Amino acid sequence: MNNLREWQKYHNLRNLVSTAENLGAIGVIFYSCDSSFVSSKTNFTEKIPSVNIPVVFVTNCNLIKSKSTQTVSLKIENNEDRRTGRNVIGLIDNGAENTIIVAGHHDGLGNGENTDSFDTEGNKLTYYEADDGASGLSVLIEFARWVKNRGSDQNNYLFISFSGEEMKLLGSMYFTNNPTIDLSNVTYMISLDHIGRMNPAEKDIYLYGVGTSPTWKRLLNGIHIDGVSKVMHESGMGLTDYTSFYIKDIPVLGFNTQVHDDFHTPYDVPEKINYSGMATIFDVLTQIDSSLKHSRKLEFSTTNDIDPHEILKFIFRHVDYSFEGSLNKKSLAPTTIFKTEP
Repeated sequence: MNNLREWQKYHNLRNLVSTAENLGAIGVIFYSCDSSFVSSKTNFTEKIPSVNIPVVFVTNCNLIKSKSTQTVSLKIENNEDRRTGRNVIGLIDNGAENTIIVAGHHDGLGNGENTDSFDTEGNKLTYYEADDGASGLSVLIEFARWVKNRGSDQNNYLFISFSGEEMKLLGSMYFTNNPTIDLSNVTYMISLDHIGRMNPAEKDIYLYGVGTSPTWKRLLNGIHIDGVSKVMHESGMGLTDYTSFYIKDIPVLGFNTQVHDDFHTPYDVPEKINYSGMATIFDVLTQIDSSLKHSRKLEFSTTNDIDPHEILKFIFRHVDYSFEGSLNKKSLAPTTIFKTEP
């Protein structure tokens, strides 16, 4: 079939390339005489999974239609974008049997080089990610300070700042497949992300993973802060790092606040952060911790979740923190492609 546009309706180009590679091909050439055809090389910008042979798209119809024998030389320049991500981990070791994990993420979009940018104007500006990442880490640091100053405890605390979250949770996926502690001894995991834009009028806190343990809903219903509303969602599958722990049968709780149009743009800046709202979330964290500090490992529950293929396809591309759906979490295969240096 000469029309690659029609061909694409029925074939996955990445699968074709992978099949060719497995059969010993040293390269793949796709061609089309459709003048309106736009190169599908963008299908190969995703890093999961990678292909290890060159892929070329040819749209020169004179070359394709020529009946004469021709020798064609191709020069392939490989500009692979390889990066090293580092997770940052801090442990408060109280010599306890069980460990509580509190996490956020520190990676962002830099100057908008990544395809996840939502800035349609193509500005070459710094992406400060004040809400998307920095807000959660700020509260995490203050909470770690509070735990440390409180003194002895019946739990250990592992504080983690993940890299690779924007690249489909690679940092947290890597950690849960290569943990520094025994995950069977994790009491629960709390994720802090996008907690800097609480609506000052509605004061909503979105809480995710409430269905991953029978403890959560009962505990959260007992926490009251004047004027603050708790919007609870059952699912343990979501758009940030708690997903990586949920698929390991660990009770999770994810914190978020208001969705905004500055997400993944250069306009997510510190001046727009609701700092008093972040302080409110800190208060909720301390109440949760105080209520559970004498508890043993929480009971885990499976929840109804969204389709894993859909969540990985759209993760951090179409964001709606109020979304709920369903999934079989066991069908989400672990990934080990994210590498870190000691």
